[in-house]
Amino acid sequence: MQVGFALLVEHVIEGRDGKLSLIGIFDEIRSTSVPVTFPRMFAAVRLLARVSEGTEHTVQLVIVDEDGHEVVNKSRSFPVRLTPTGPTVPMSAEIVTELVAVKFPRFGDYEFNVFVDGEATPLASVALSVQAI
Repeated sequence: MQVGFALLVEHVIEGRDGKLSLIGIFDEIRSTSVPVTFPRMFAAVRLLARVSEGTEHTVQLVIVDEDGHEVVNKSRSFPVRLTPTGPTVPMSAEIVTELVAVKFPRFGDYEFNVFVDGEATPLASVALSVQAI
């Protein structure tokens, strides 16, 4: 299993044809003070897999601070079904979840982690920093 992308974005539009428009991709939040609450963001992830890896998996999305404390924990595993797209193309699934009123308690480095099937090591980690203006 691989991650095609894992992004934090300000807005997502899903077209009738299933295409995603990801708007406002970011990896840094700037603020004059902490704690800072980001009013609304979306986590967008594309998983890729071979047929031999199976079509049904569970995913967890977690944001942690530099000490490993959870800031956002979508700890409830949610099911994901990968769908075949062609004989030479990996199966894929896109996950989009809205995160509302995420509170970052201090300036510093954070990570957005994608866990699959209860593994202890994230399949993907994306750096995020909260910086003073």
